[in-house]
Amino acid sequence: MFLLSGLYFAASIMREEGREALPDMDPESFGIDAVIEQRLREEQQVYENFMAFPDLYKRVRIDTIQSVKKQPELFKSR
Repeated sequence: MFLLSGLYFAASIMREEGREALPDMDPESFGIDAVIEQRLREEQQVYENFMAFPDLYKRVRIDTIQSVKKQPELFKSR
């Protein structure tokens, strides 16, 4: 809870320009690229394991992959 409280505190003292630069952290705004989702679903056990992770972990992990989509070799390796 301390980390979460710290984040709320940081956001409360942040300038408006800083808050505007933050990404949309609403879980509903996050989407998984169709290629990544297809690859996850190719193996049932992989997909079940992935779905068992906490939502925040899934979003962070998927974002790490999606962020390099324009770098094919790195994208494929992740």
